[in-house]
Amino acid sequence: MNVTITHAPLPGLPPPTGPHELAWSYILDAVFADAYHAGIAQLQVILPTDRLTEDVEIRALLSRRPETPGGTAVADLGGGNPSFAGANRAYLLRFGTLAPRALRSLERSAPEGLTLASNLCCFTPATRLWGIPIRFASAASRPDLVDRAMAAMRRSFAAERDPHAYYQLSTWERA
Repeated sequence: MNVTITHAPLPGLPPPTGPHELAWSYILDAVFADAYHAGIAQLQVILPTDRLTEDVEIRALLSRRPETPGGTAVADLGGGNPSFAGANRAYLLRFGTLAPRALRSLERSAPEGLTLASNLCCFTPATRLWGIPIRFASAASRPDLVDRAMAAMRRSFAAERDPHAYYQLSTWERA
């Protein structure tokens, strides 16, 4: 897979640290896994920050396969306004109610000629709620409870559909 990276900042986007770093890991893994299995030969990735460039480059190296003719895809994960004309797949990042208003108000319209294939929602409200018992167990020096709460937090971190999740990745395919 040949990957092209461009940057288009999103004002108000938090740095990829803590739960946001984990969310970006889920998002990038989903994009690259889907593109790989769809036989995409050319992937254009638009990132909101250059701090994610290395993560994309690593996934691009891991997604290499012998050059075969394949489709093209565009992953608009930043503040870009790309053309999806001719793309076989598209990945759009939107934001749910946990995100700041500036991010929620971004206009992201469905790509013309493509149909919705899947959704991935990361950093759900349940994830934030699991932070409470994690902090209490940590303060009480109960590593066993911290481990249980962390495992539950990981299970609730991503969902197929959650309108309140901070990050919402939609995958679109040519019909």
